[in-house]
Formats: sequence, C-alpha cells, structure tokens
Amino acid sequence: MIDTFMMRFGRRPIRISLLISLFLVLIGCSEHSQPTPPDDGELCYVQIDDNPAWSPDGQYIAYYHYGVTAISDDNCEPLAIDYAKVGIWIMNADGSNPHLFVQGANFPAWSADSKWIYFVQYGTWKVKLNGDSLAQISIRASNWYDVSPSNYLLAFQSNLGQSAGIWIANLNFPDSLIHWNSAGGPQWHPSSDSIFWSHGTDGYWIEALDHSFKRKLHDKPPGTLVEAINYCAATQMIVTAAEGYIYTFNINGNDFRGLPAENASRPVWSPDGQYIAYTGVSGGKLIAIWVMKSDGSERKQLTTFTALP
Repeated sequence: MIDTFMMRFGRRPIRISLLISLFLVLIGCSEHSQPTPPDDGELCYVQIDDNPAWSPDGQYIAYYHYGVTAISDDNCEPLAIDYAKVGIWIMNADGSNPHLFVQGANFPAWSADSKWIYFVQYGTWKVKLNGDSLAQISIRASNWYDVSPSNYLLAFQSNLGQSAGIWIANLNFPDSLIHWNSAGGPQWHPSSDSIFWSHGTDGYWIEALDHSFKRKLHDKPPGTLVEAINYCAATQMIVTAAEGYIYTFNINGNDFRGLPAENASRPVWSPDGQYIAYTGVSGGKLIAIWVMKSDGSERKQLTTFTALP
C-alpha cells in the first residue's frame, strides 16, 4: 500500500512517498478520525481540534485538526470536511502561525529535545521538526502511547490477543513486546524507569518499569470516565481530565483541585508548569484548543476556523 504524507514547516512543502505496513493495529483511531457529535439535544458542540502536545522547549503546540469547514446552525453537525487539511498541525505556543505538518496523522508527541515529533498513522512514526528523517518506529499504534525520554521504549495502551492494558515495546528489537499491566493512559517518568498510569475504577498510579515499586497517587475524581495523566517535572504537578473537568495534584497526591473548564479533555502542561493546554469549549459550540494558567485563570482559545490558512 502506498501512502503519501504532505508535510509543511513554515511555507516549504515536503512530499514524502513511502510504503506503509499492511499490519495495522490501531486502537480507537482511523485514517481520518471523525469530529465529536453533539452530546444531546440541548448541548450542541462540534470538535474542530484535538490532542494538544506542548513541545518540551515551550515554543510550540502540536495538535490534531479535523478539517471541518462548515457546521449546521441547527444541530452542529459538520456540513463539510476538507480532508487535505486533516492531520497534525503545529502552532506557536501563543496560537500564532498554525500550519499543517503531517497530513492524515494523529496523536502527536514530542521527543525530549523537541527536535522530533512522533505520530500515529498505520503504526507509530517519527519525523524531525524540519520534515527530515521520516521513520517508522513501530508497526503498533494507539491513541494512548508515550515514547520514553531515553527514546528506545514505547509504552502504549492496546488490546492485543486476550490481554488489554499497557504494553511495552523495545524500539531497538521490533519483535520484543510485553504485556506490562491491565491499566491505561501510560506516560513515562522523566527518568524512563517508571510509568504513570490511570485506571477507570482505581485512580492514578506510578509504577516502576520492573514492578519493584507501585504507589497510588490519587483516587479517581467523581464520574466514570478518566483520562491519562500528564506530569510536569518542573513543578512535580500532574494534570488530568475526567467527565469534562480538569484536575491537578502533586506527585504525592496532595493539593488536589478542580479547574474551571467546559467540556475539557486531553490537558497537558507547558514545560514550566505555568500553563495548561487542553481541548474545550466556552460560550460557543466549537471544541477547540485552549490554554489557561495553572490556577484556571486567563483562559484563551488558541484555534478557530479563521485561524486556519
């Protein structure tokens, strides 16, 4: 199968044709994800952007754009989608200069040095920020995954065979694969020797890669749906979302607080821990990328229809 990625950085287009593996293991994602439909008859929202990822140097935010170009005034259903604009976009951290980076890809993540972006499209890939050195790092993919800061271990949430949960793959040995535990939402600790994870009924934890220690960080918030946690090494604070609300607490499980945000999801810290980027809606019907200070103040919408070239 031949696929083509169109990458743009600034105004310089880069076209790369390559063979895509036919062995597809995608959990919760497809070639073109669909925008979130309205919640019910009264709450009417449509998602235009998703999955923000803040670069470790603090300069950029990568995110997924659904390509919606028109919305019904009656029911918020997308009337048109421009698939040429669907994929991973990058913007400056203040929301300026949004541009398409990898067409059709989703779930962006950054390397620790901010020089590479990982993404999911028929497997897990990486490419330099300037568009060079595109490489597939794994045939496996998931909407919840993280590459270790040491750059050779991939933790991902999947259901392989009869074993659901977190799996670990060694990127230097393609056939290596272990079922690590039955939880989800993995994120590596900066040391690469332990993993944060979440569980729908059992809350939030940190556990050593070799299982030599395991500590519960906090119970899950009210409700049933929990997301992955995002850790900020600079402040040792954690942010997560559950049932549309954002919560923060420290690595010891203290200072637990909820932050004002409407229909919030996928929160991530800025590297200095002063801001949180997330998907949300406020006073309108578009679910877009927002940013706010760590105390919930100074909320600002970063992505809109008009911001897209």
